[in-house]
Amino acid sequence: MHRGIYTAASAMIASQTRQDVLANNLANVTNIGYKRLVNVQHAYRSRPLARLNDEYQWTPQGYIDPRPPVGSLGSGAGEVRTAIDFTPGKMMVTGNATDLAIKGKGFFVLAGPEGDVLTRNGSFSLDGEGRLVSQQGYPVLGKQGVILVEDAGFRIDAEGRILQEGVLEGDRVLVVAATEEALQPLGGNNYYAPPGTAREADAGSYTIRQQRLEQSNVNAMREMMEMLSVLRAYEASQRVVSAQDELEGKVANDLATVR
Repeated sequence: MHRGIYTAASAMIASQTRQDVLANNLANVTNIGYKRLVNVQHAYRSRPLARLNDEYQWTPQGYIDPRPPVGSLGSGAGEVRTAIDFTPGKMMVTGNATDLAIKGKGFFVLAGPEGDVLTRNGSFSLDGEGRLVSQQGYPVLGKQGVILVEDAGFRIDAEGRILQEGVLEGDRVLVVAATEEALQPLGGNNYYAPPGTAREADAGSYTIRQQRLEQSNVNAMREMMEMLSVLRAYEASQRVVSAQDELEGKVANDLATVR
């Protein structure tokens, strides 16, 4: 009897987890370079049901089960992991020379305090030392090291080459390709790539777009529709728990009464 309550309760917990992920996506819908999270769930192992009171039969090959199968009994659902959807977001024109976006696959590389950090958020600026830095103050890396420019009048072409007053500076923006499933979120739309999961992106697999930013890939309407669907599933599981509890009460109070 408790199995029905446990199964419905696991569905409620799974729905709550999905709702939290969807709410987080909606909260970041306007964040530059944000990638939506996807809650991956699975059903627990189901158990086969067979008709009762049929005995096993002996044959020269051994015992056989003659009971016709009735179906299967599910035992609930649970979370496997929260994945990241790296589908590119739409481009937005800003007019700022320090704003960069990657068209195609790849990530900018930042010099973080504890090692290299990857990001799709190209909302950069110049610090007092002329370094191109992220919103957290992490320097943006080129192939020759930290990118330095003299003023905001620099240009970056589609291949990532840096030009100052029309003259090539010799460095270019470093873009890396990474195994997306291995990336670990660090907050601020930044990611950590474990050793061996990132390498320099092949030429031609991407283009750099200056004065543009990549918007979040969250579709607010889709997320809200999913939230409504999850809410209905949660309420249905809640009604199942109430029905099972009421049934157990009747068993305890009515069937157990000695007349």
